[in-house]
Amino acid sequence: MLRQGRKEALREGLEEAGAAAARGMDGRSIGLRLGKSSDSATTPGGRAPQSSENLMDISSIALRAVPGAFILNAGIGKLKLDKESAAGMQGMAATGVPAVKQLSPEQFGKSLAWGEIALGSALLTPFVSNRVAGVALGTFASGMLSMYFRNDSMTQQDGVRPTQDGTPLAKDAWLAAIAVALIGLGKKSSRRNK
Repeated sequence: MLRQGRKEALREGLEEAGAAAARGMDGRSIGLRLGKSSDSATTPGGRAPQSSENLMDISSIALRAVPGAFILNAGIGKLKLDKESAAGMQGMAATGVPAVKQLSPEQFGKSLAWGEIALGSALLTPFVSNRVAGVALGTFASGMLSMYFRNDSMTQQDGVRPTQDGTPLAKDAWLAAIAVALIGLGKKSSRRNK
């Protein structure tokens, strides 16, 4: 049922984007309406009013959907983490965030799983602002990157370039870049609304 609802929302969003393109809207204003029916008010030119309350820009969708789905899926996969796997992840996480040593492996595994589920959901939820989603993603990415930079086996002699073991964590620099972009988009839209 949930999957069917997502399919319907995606289909409606795509139909609206197609209709917007047919009306001659430029690429920056094509987006998804949130909580508005198809017969809601339009401007005299036939365009939907542009505001942060009812539109999510294509750039926001692109920046939020991929990492959001990936992180949400990772969190769901960690819900059934066994004690040994959780302890291994906790040991790795403790190199970047020493405070996690205070948790039991079971507590750490559940906290990590639910944290990733919450972050992935926030990124995929249109009414969560870009700025809030960006700050949350940036916090997550900084934790991942701190593990990368504080663990000598992850980087080559220069301390920056990844070793083969470090490559999976080094990729999280992209998450940090996406977070900065989302925060920047949030500031831009708040200036536009003044």
